Amino acid sequence: MKCEDYREKYIHENLSEKEQAEFIDHLEKCAECRVFVENYNQMKEFIKIRTEFRSSSNLKNKIVSRVRLRNTTKRIFKVALPTAAVVVLGTFYVMNPFSARHVMYEKVASTGIEMLNSNNATPANSLSNLDYLVKIKYASDQF
Repeated sequence: MKCEDYREKYIHENLSEKEQAEFIDHLEKCAECRVFVENYNQMKEFIKIRTEFRSSSNLKNKIVSRVRLRNTTKRIFKVALPTAAVVVLGTFYVMNPFSARHVMYEKVASTGIEMLNSNNATPANSLSNLDYLVKIKYASDQF
């Protein structure tokens, strides 16, 4: 028998007992058929494993939880993060602490200058530096 005939019958499992004995003798002599049989058996075992594999419920639960976690994370980045940014920027805009401080300092400074100008005397002549500082502190406390 030719190599192709042996291989075809081996694949279809149609070898009689006599042909099986002949094929075993043939395998000892033919390296190509030995490689073919080894590869065929490996492929057959691989297919058997692939078709018979059943995952455990624990594995299924892990996969489902990771998919849900990934979807939740995506939602956070798509919805919650921009929303938080809008809230923070809105709060900053409403509170606007820098411009409010700037206006407050301008009012304190202008009031202090008015108080100093309202007193015609110079600090060296009538009021001490401490008195001026107390008046400025009083003006700043008004705001």
